[in-house]
Amino acid sequence: MFASPLATIKQVCRSRSTASLSLLATAASVCCSSLWGCYGLLQGDAFVWMPNFVGLLVSLFQLLLFPYFASLGSGSSRPAYTLVAVELGDASVSPEARLTK
Repeated sequence: MFASPLATIKQVCRSRSTASLSLLATAASVCCSSLWGCYGLLQGDAFVWMPNFVGLLVSLFQLLLFPYFASLGSGSSRPAYTLVAVELGDASVSPEARLTK
């Protein structure tokens, strides 16, 4: 479970955009990993705290990508859309009718 975001992190670093990451899911992963890691420490169970602290480190790294790549770009991680007018013979389609990336 904790290794699955590594492919997404590679894509984020390549594209320099966090559009493929979910901020809510990353924050939830940080909370979940830290709580289970603390529980594992309190119980003295290394099989619980070790993988959760590794997951916490990966999740924190993911979380730090949001402000890092926001400061590099325009601050928006969403793709820009352009309105396009399409002409069909005598009829014309309004610019609001079609959105393209």
